[in-house]
Amino acid sequence: DRLLVAVAPDGLTRRPLLAVARSAGSVWKVLFSMGVLFGVTALVLRQVTAATGIEPGVGIAFGTLLGLGGFTTYSWVTQFGDPREYLRYPVSYDAVFRGALRAYLLLSVGASLLYLAVALLWYPLAEVALGAVVQPLVALYVFGVTAAVTGLSPNELLFDTPRFALFGAALAALATPLVVAALAVRVDPLLVRVVAVAIALVGAVVGLVLTRRAGPRWTSVFRE
Repeated sequence: DRLLVAVAPDGLTRRPLLAVARSAGSVWKVLFSMGVLFGVTALVLRQVTAATGIEPGVGIAFGTLLGLGGFTTYSWVTQFGDPREYLRYPVSYDAVFRGALRAYLLLSVGASLLYLAVALLWYPLAEVALGAVVQPLVALYVFGVTAAVTGLSPNELLFDTPRFALFGAALAALATPLVVAALAVRVDPLLVRVVAVAIALVGAVVGLVLTRRAGPRWTSVFRE
């Protein structure tokens, strides 16, 4: 708890961090979920290389899939509070989402960087560094899309088919070109990597815009 308070001095960031830390599984469940994604990605990359003889872009692949895994972290960060309860306090939903974003990045990016550091045992530093650049950008996009589509109740996606379809399409819009880039990196390694980072950067900007708009949108929804 003291460590979390030190890295998150403001209350709206500290609250979701402490909620996750004190829940079943604590922050270890974030590490576990990211570890599963890391292991699956490594296995898929190995199988693709064995089947085709072409080595995919490791950094792009790891960064993309670990970034997409941030949705699980978003669910844990936001699941412990009633979205309407904030209407009783002198705090805006803009501030609530900013606090949730900081908590989300500390957990998801922190866990991803830990596994990317482990990846240095098998992959070149340049590839791992590329993954460390792509992952936070994709994670920002995932946060913005999730905040815009689900607000502070991401688990409602399981019971709302149209909303789930919209959410899936939004994630695919970023994930698909990045996966294609990872598979086509040998065509022109430098150009493909630059394009991949540019795509992820555009996604991050979109995510930040959606995050800024999420506050006013959900304020209106809850007040109605």
